[in-house]
Amino acid sequence: MSATGGNNNFCANSNCVINPAPTTPALSLAPPVSVNVAQNCPLPDSSVPTPLSVTLCVTFWCHAPVLASNGESISSEYQIKLRPLISNQGDTAINISTDKSSALRLLVSGSDIVKNWQPQRATLDYGDMPFQISYNGTTAWAVAPNRPRTEVPTSNGEYTGFANTWNQPAELGAHENAGSIEPVKDLQDLVFNVPLPTIPTIGAVQGVYGLALVSYAAGAPKVTAYAPIGDWQHQVVASSF
Repeated sequence: MSATGGNNNFCANSNCVINPAPTTPALSLAPPVSVNVAQNCPLPDSSVPTPLSVTLCVTFWCHAPVLASNGESISSEYQIKLRPLISNQGDTAINISTDKSSALRLLVSGSDIVKNWQPQRATLDYGDMPFQISYNGTTAWAVAPNRPRTEVPTSNGEYTGFANTWNQPAELGAHENAGSIEPVKDLQDLVFNVPLPTIPTIGAVQGVYGLALVSYAAGAPKVTAYAPIGDWQHQVVASSF
């Protein structure tokens, strides 16, 4: 299946102020940086003392209900499937592993997130639990992606959710990219179970801040790159990429 709207302007500015649904408090981010027209990704901002060296974009995404084994929707959570693109413009390798503790995490707001996060057993037993993280003065829950291809068939022949097909190396080398801009089915996708009860409609995903790249190098987790949901590109119908 091919995604809709496949133009090449795939990577919006990942340093803009987030514009979430009205019920979600905004994360305050730095001013916009210049854009590399050839690659459509933000360039490091030379006007600040510590230039941005890593950019994170979401090129395609969708959401859908999580299904129980009997094929019925689970009202307490839904799934987001997204296709990231990470660009390391620095001179050293960076961690982008989704093994525990995953460097790529979905930032969400809400209460009882740990209790309500109920992915498939293989992901839950893996133990990469949501945790709280602070970014630019706001505290969010950082949710790990589901483990690869852990969804199971339901009694009506469908699957309980999307398959995580991300299989990039654990490290991204200097001046390298990871991810994809291609509208090809099941190519380098991350899937997250969102433990929030409101199933969103097109253009109205509540409680989700965005996708973050998290570093654990200094001990406490720290957001090193961020793609706010307001800048994600190509929201398409479920299962269309």
